[in-house]
Amino acid sequence: MFGGPLAFAEPIIAVLFHNGKFSAEVAHMSALALQGYGVGLVGLIG
Repeated sequence: MFGGPLAFAEPIIAVLFHNGKFSAEVAHMSALALQGYGVGLVGLIG
């Protein structure tokens, strides 16, 4: 359940935001932020 942001961060960000307004670099940085959120969520809940 909580592994989604960790495992699928790049595809999630690419589908949601990489439509011309986000560059590839910004999409990658956003994916890293989503992965960090996923780690924090596991620590908070688990």
